[in-house]
Amino acid sequence: MNNLKKYWGKNIRLLDIDNVEWRGFVEGYTDSNNNPEEEESIDVRIGHSLYIFFPCDIKDIEILE
Repeated sequence: MNNLKKYWGKNIRLLDIDNVEWRGFVEGYTDSNNNPEEEESIDVRIGHSLYIFFPCDIKDIEILE
């Protein structure tokens, strides 16, 4: 999974590598040059919580209309 930037500012459905489904709003994007893990990541707002996902965490992702 790469090119996570296209999900920034979108509502998404994400399936993680443990087959857990997450639905939320991608509130932030960090490219690999600015991330200590040297991988891009997205910040997903779900309710009052913010979750960070890296490409290695994501099995599938789609933009919701």
